[in-house]
Amino acid sequence: LLEMMAEMKDPAEFPKANYWSTPVILGVTLTMAITQYYYLGGRQEIVDVTPVSVLESFFGTSNRRNPVAIAAITCFSVHMIGCCVIRSVVLTRSCLLLIAPKRANESNWGSRLAWTAISLVVLAVAWGLSTVIVTLAFVSWITTMLVIVVTFFIPIACYLIICKKRKALGRIPKLEVALLAFIVL
Repeated sequence: LLEMMAEMKDPAEFPKANYWSTPVILGVTLTMAITQYYYLGGRQEIVDVTPVSVLESFFGTSNRRNPVAIAAITCFSVHMIGCCVIRSVVLTRSCLLLIAPKRANESNWGSRLAWTAISLVVLAVAWGLSTVIVTLAFVSWITTMLVIVVTFFIPIACYLIICKKRKALGRIPKLEVALLAFIVL
């Protein structure tokens, strides 16, 4: 979101753009999920799926598809390529700002080489993870663990760090400390 705001003509308009785009995205996503469940819900059970079987189901030649299915697969593929490119660019830019902030906004060979090196590392990590994570169950387990870390532990840690920097750790109410400890446990 920060990268999108930085590229907007008037970043102050982002809340308005987000306000109008979120219901549209949510509506499309819910419509697609409801439609898929209506047609496949009780009959299709997703079990341990490998990336290879997903690709074969999309692009395999063993089954004939109607034009609507081909259009849907094409749109999904373009969407995934676009999302992955945008995410990798944002991730690479964030890493560049973290590692070499002075080179991030320069336009010379050094900054281009740094960008290329970080991009190759991001691609190598993504490739490595995709070869290690081969089942849907493992992906679900990793996602669940990350959700717990991101939604519970990181906000609590940030809150405590901010309180420490403000020298306000002693002023946190005892009930709040107990609640934080309960959440962590």
